Amino acid sequence: MGAVLGATARLANLYYVGVHFPGTIAAMVWLWVRHRPDYLRMRTEMAVLTGAALFVHVIFPLAPPRLVSGFGMVDTMISTGPSAYPDSSTAGWPTSSPRCPRCTSVGRCSWRSR
Repeated sequence: MGAVLGATARLANLYYVGVHFPGTIAAMVWLWVRHRPDYLRMRTEMAVLTGAALFVHVIFPLAPPRLVSGFGMVDTMISTGPSAYPDSSTAGWPTSSPRCPRCTSVGRCSWRSR
């Protein structure tokens, strides 16, 4: 990975790790304090979109493309850091298909041997 590409990937990882969730929370607090009517609309939109995303994930769960060996993608959180995940290993994840074969509960998929 080139120096410029590596620096760009590291900046993107830093944003994801340090700004993504805290920035959302800060924006919601700011809306609550300064623009209450807009807060109510944004709160509702975030709840509806999060619920829709959860519904789609339960119906069609996927593994992240970075964990599928055949796609040729690089996990920049491992190669350039920092990682948002405590364990960067791919143990337990499928390497041949991005689709989870069977989802038993929200947030937990059971993998069966192929």
